[in-house]
Amino acid sequence: MAFHVGQMVVCVLGGNPDGDGYGWEEYPVKGRFYTVRSVLTGFTGEAVRLEEIRNKEALYEVPGGVDQHEMAFYSMRFRPVRTTSIDRFTSLLNPQPDTVSA
Repeated sequence: MAFHVGQMVVCVLGGNPDGDGYGWEEYPVKGRFYTVRSVLTGFTGEAVRLEEIRNKEALYEVPGGVDQHEMAFYSMRFRPVRTTSIDRFTSLLNPQPDTVSA
């Protein structure tokens, strides 16, 4: 799923399901809303960093070795937040009468 910077997302898979990291990192919480801070693509697919979660840099595994960077989260753990206009609900309260063509 392609996300963009500034996009609102909701976490659908929280915590640390893969057991990655050192144990001190903060992870997204299922059901909470976040703002995409950056989008990364790499050997494991798309990942995002979030405005609301800022972990310190540490050594993490990358193709061919290790690198020091801030942890990112797989984009599959999130879905876009959908906004619905109040007009959609207002129209349900005021149904239009059925018309018959002659």
